[in-house]
Amino acid sequence: MSLRVRELAGIDAVGQADLVRRGEATPLELVDAAIERIEALDGRLNAVVVGPGCGIGRTTEMFADTALTSGASVVLDADALTSIAHDAPGHLNGAKGKAVLTPHEGEFERLFPGLMQTAPSKLAAVRSEEHT
Repeated sequence: MSLRVRELAGIDAVGQADLVRRGEATPLELVDAAIERIEALDGRLNAVVVGPGCGIGRTTEMFADTALTSGASVVLDADALTSIAHDAPGHLNGAKGKAVLTPHEGEFERLFPGLMQTAPSKLAAVRSEEHT
């Protein structure tokens, strides 16, 4: 693990977000640091979760994009879902690994406007769109 990765891994999420806002670190560096740290703990761990507590906005959107294009498995929840909602297909189509979204109904509506109006459940709505 590089010195930079160890340095970034030792900073809490709020501190990491501040580094990105100030231009002192990139989302890619932080995602790389998280992936390396996870793999160093246990090689079987290879997923990244983005969203809970990250805040809504461009920084979280960049974290989500970086995670999605890293090749790691990604879980997007909460603030990440809201942050990518303005162009969900654009963000999700760039995923290089597996991606799991965990939206509640409000987040689902922001991600897929109007889709719930034509289906009895989120699952049915997603299944109906798989083939279009």
